[in-house]
Amino acid sequence: MNKDSTAIPLKTILNMKLKGNQILLIISFIGTLFFLSCKDEFTTDSSYRLSYSTDSLKFDTIFTEELTPLSVIKIYNETDKDIQIESCDLLTPNNCFQINLDGKSGTHFENINIFSGDSLYLFVQFFSDEVGANAPLLIEGSIIFSYNKNKERIVLTAYGQDVHRIKSDTIKGNVEWTNDKPYIIYDTLRVDSTATLTIQEGVTLYFHPRATMRVDGRLICNGTFDAPIIFRGERKEKSYENVNNQWGGIHFSGNSTNNQLLFTEIKNGYYGIKIDSAEIDEKVPRLIIGNSLIQHVKRSVLDAHCANVYAYNSLFLRGEIRSNVVLQGGIYTFNHCTFAKTSSGQGEYGITPYTVLLADKSIDSTQGSIPLNAQFNNCIIFSLNKETSLKFECENPSEQFQYKFNHCLFPANNIEEEFYSDEFFIESVWEEDPQFVSLKKNPGYDFHLEENSAARQKGDLEILKSFPECLTDKDNITRQNETLPDLGAYQWYEEVEEESDNP
Repeated sequence: MNKDSTAIPLKTILNMKLKGNQILLIISFIGTLFFLSCKDEFTTDSSYRLSYSTDSLKFDTIFTEELTPLSVIKIYNETDKDIQIESCDLLTPNNCFQINLDGKSGTHFENINIFSGDSLYLFVQFFSDEVGANAPLLIEGSIIFSYNKNKERIVLTAYGQDVHRIKSDTIKGNVEWTNDKPYIIYDTLRVDSTATLTIQEGVTLYFHPRATMRVDGRLICNGTFDAPIIFRGERKEKSYENVNNQWGGIHFSGNSTNNQLLFTEIKNGYYGIKIDSAEIDEKVPRLIIGNSLIQHVKRSVLDAHCANVYAYNSLFLRGEIRSNVVLQGGIYTFNHCTFAKTSSGQGEYGITPYTVLLADKSIDSTQGSIPLNAQFNNCIIFSLNKETSLKFECENPSEQFQYKFNHCLFPANNIEEEFYSDEFFIESVWEEDPQFVSLKKNPGYDFHLEENSAARQKGDLEILKSFPECLTDKDNITRQNETLPDLGAYQWYEEVEEESDNP
């Protein structure tokens, strides 16, 4: 130990009249100096190596001109010797990557100490100016650690993506959005009552938290099987794929009519689609939903008031605190659709949420009776809690409250007696499991049918004749074969493995 390690003689300290906390502070200070003076020197042996929580960091596609949240890399010294990092250098094109090491920001660091059994935090962020291209541009960087004649590298990769930024905008006239680059929506995007917004195949719309789309005019989504249109929250990390309440949803006002969503996916919202009450034209649906997917929302996937909706080959999945589909008066037809609720327990206000709820009134207000006519053909109506698949909010069936479930599957037969008859439930499949491929978050929800599903070959062939758009399923698989069609949005088919050319 260095005999000069203390500047104040101990005899002097003992003769000083000090308060208790001052004495403790001085003793602590002396102890620290003693500890440091007795420490061994940092090892220079190249066999002593640091370890890292990862040797590469990959960012998902990042919108240009936006700083990412912090990503963390932890650096460990798991050896029995102290190690000094002689230098740490950030190599980054155009300063796109930013790092903070041991509480300091920069691109070059020297003499960073990691004692035996200790660790350091390295924080990394990404920011890029516009890349000047429609497609995502790969940007690579690295962090180099030099110590004990070792050089170790952490590889950084990201894709910078230019975007259209839409802030508090109102669409007027006839506007078309094409798939040149994504759109990010801030605040509320409104389609004026005299306007039509047409979104072409392959467009992705990212919504900032609390952003929403309000349609007073007309919305046309022309997605395709190979290039669907996607409405989603702006968080692109994989861990946010199934997280709801990241943005508002799509709200069709009472002025809006003749809307169309084809091959469209809507997810991560507070709600999915909400439709306000309006006078009904029986010949012109206010909304057509075809080959689409609406899922992972906080409240209802579809909440319609006195509307006219036609849906086919579509999935309505995973509302959390409210019934998945709520139909409060109006005219509705669903062909080959899959409705599934995978949450259980009580919903908002202690009310049990159902997969499908039919009502002849507004359940959120004191509005009087509203005529309802709802038809479900070749559908699956499923709930993990089998008793909560279907609910009627009505005193009794009447001319004002009409419904028909034609060749549909239910996991339980608990329909109240006054609502059940062969006239309303035609060739239904009761108390059977549709055997979806996966009902778990990991490895991922999958509502295709297993080969032995009770929904197979139970459909009404006449629906295919009356509605030719249902001749193929959501995956473009034909339903025209020698048997009856399967129920739900997906037709089961046997995958044939390709023969290998190798001997």
